[in-house]
Amino acid sequence: MPKATLAKKRVLPETFNQYNQAQYQRVVQLTQQAITKLESEHKSVTLMAIVETARELDTKGTGISSPKTILRNPEATELFRQHSQTYQARQQKTGKEIQLAAGAG
Repeated sequence: MPKATLAKKRVLPETFNQYNQAQYQRVVQLTQQAITKLESEHKSVTLMAIVETARELDTKGTGISSPKTILRNPEATELFRQHSQTYQARQQKTGKEIQLAAGAG
């Protein structure tokens, strides 16, 4: 294939961008709804718990396909990190280990 063909920037149709934006927002909304339900039931907020709860809550019945879907969406990831006690504990532990290692050197 000639280099000139490769150099052309591919332009996506506007409907494709609108679809992706709608899917992005749908993941954020389902993540928020699932987190709210998990917290109201005093359950741990984990990626798998969010996926399972979102599937139950989704009117389409599809929910969120996998934990990776949450992690690929920056807003959904931030919601998870803010509400997951397990994630926060791991981050604090990792931070302490880094501080100890820096002090030992």
